[in-house]
Amino acid sequence: MKPDDLVVVRTFNTAIDAELAKSALDAADVDSFIQMDDAGGMRPHLVFAQGARLVVRAEDAERASTILDTDEHSSSN
Repeated sequence: MKPDDLVVVRTFNTAIDAELAKSALDAADVDSFIQMDDAGGMRPHLVFAQGARLVVRAEDAERASTILDTDEHSSSN
């Protein structure tokens, strides 16, 4: 897999928010991973500078965005 095959579908301010979104994608069988620089967990405040990025395959990006949009709307009600 080439880096061009991967896209960032969302960027979150906290690792917890990224993990929650990833779990929604996992439940829908969409493979994803979280990319962030927090010095291996030693400096969690570094996430605020760049955010926690939720990454999926390019061919899953539209579906992942739809799932995340639906999840955001259902959690706000």
